[in-house]
Amino acid sequence: MTDSWKTNKEMKRDNSGDRVSRFFGLKRDYKTIMKKFALMILVIGLVGVFSGVASGQTLQDGLDAYDKKNYKKALEILKPLAEQGDAKAQFNLGGMYGLGKGVIQDYVEAHKWANVASANGHKKAIELRDNLEVLMTPSQIAEAQKLAREWVKNHSK
Repeated sequence: MTDSWKTNKEMKRDNSGDRVSRFFGLKRDYKTIMKKFALMILVIGLVGVFSGVASGQTLQDGLDAYDKKNYKKALEILKPLAEQGDAKAQFNLGGMYGLGKGVIQDYVEAHKWANVASANGHKKAIELRDNLEVLMTPSQIAEAQKLAREWVKNHSK
């Protein structure tokens, strides 16, 4: 089919994908990715809250604050825990940066925390990191990986 026979919508679809998405053959649009990303964060948070897997009351307080949309309080609780090496707090902090909840949206910082959480054994952090990579440029991914390596190096026991 030649371009002259394509509708405007088809033309936009052909030209709107970024290089990373085209390279991996992904046919997702930004809204779909963000909806899945937000749903994943919500589900993981609810699973943690209702299954009792939260390792301590302080982490639970952070998750409760997040669920009540008190993102400032959630950040105040989760960030120190993440800095102390709590993989669940690291994962949730990555989600907050990815969604811009309580912080300025920052995919590099989100990817860093997801990477650190996955290095600390959080299984869902790999999925979070992969979803973020679709939204990032190669240089942003490289920067996030560098920051994660530095964090792990500076915080290894």
